[in-house]
Amino acid sequence: MNCKYLISIIIPTYNRSKSVKTLIESLLMQSNPNFEIIVVNDGSTDDTITKLKIFDKIANFKLFNIKN
Repeated sequence: MNCKYLISIIIPTYNRSKSVKTLIESLLMQSNPNFEIIVVNDGSTDDTITKLKIFDKIANFKLFNIKN
């Protein structure tokens, strides 16, 4: 069986622009690329969305925005 991703990392966030960006950068430096990053933004009112948009072009990154 050949899977594209073996691990899904789900990160809920609310107004944590600096720490969530640092977390994702750390995950992307891992040597095993068989994971996807799913961020669920719960209506942040800071610049969380702006900081996360830089990861949009990464294939294993998904961002979901929901209303708090």
